[in-house]
Amino acid sequence: SLLLIQNFFIAPHRKNEERPSARWPWSSSDRVCTSRRKGRTVKTLIRGGNVITAADDYHADLLVEDEKIVLVGRHLAVEADLELNAVGKLVIPGGIDPHTHMELPAGGTVSSDDFCTGTIAAACGGTTTIVDFATPRHGESFLQALESRHRQAEAKSAIDYGFHLVVTDFSNERT
Repeated sequence: SLLLIQNFFIAPHRKNEERPSARWPWSSSDRVCTSRRKGRTVKTLIRGGNVITAADDYHADLLVEDEKIVLVGRHLAVEADLELNAVGKLVIPGGIDPHTHMELPAGGTVSSDDFCTGTIAAACGGTTTIVDFATPRHGESFLQALESRHRQAEAKSAIDYGFHLVVTDFSNERT
């Protein structure tokens, strides 16, 4: 099984375990794309995973609150709204893809992935953050282009995202 928790990715530990499918990797009842429910913070406890960092590899529990890992340790005795069993799974930092094209007009066409399909595919591969492009149309300000792209992404994206601004036309009046 495969699961994305904020900026961590829980993946199969052994090569012979099932591989992630190209569909949404968890049911809607399991979905934890957000750390808030009805205005309150949700605490998520990931139990017993094999935590991989840039410098280490160890078995531990992780407490995630308000989109941040707030506690790491063995056999944590804390209350959580959601508890996930990660025994036999790798718990690794999610990847960042700094150059994506979601719903991006280019050359008279639009890229095939939108923010929904593209970010679900990214999550299935362990990517938890993308950086796409905001390209102002002729006469549009940078801020207008950025706000427009945020509107496109906010309701559809399954993972975190950011934008590069593309300078196509510079004018002091439109900065």
